Amino acid sequence: MTMVERVAQALAREAHRTWEQLSDLDRFAFRAAARAAIEALRDPTPGMIEAAETHKLYGVTAPISVQAYRVMIARALSEGAPQ
Repeated sequence: MTMVERVAQALAREAHRTWEQLSDLDRFAFRAAARAAIEALRDPTPGMIEAAETHKLYGVTAPISVQAYRVMIARALSEGAPQ
């Protein structure tokens, strides 16, 4: 399942909707909302950057670059691109 699909289904659940019972049009709308939500995450906040810079993995600081984060978001969006 793609990230867009995961987010779309989560949004549907929050709206008290059952994914399997949604019309194609409603699914399209939830997927569009999911893409918009993921797109909004493309640029991390200063707090997100700070958390990544200070994250410890097995006691060692393991930062993730902002560029790597943006690449991951871009990939998530490309996997959920409308066909």
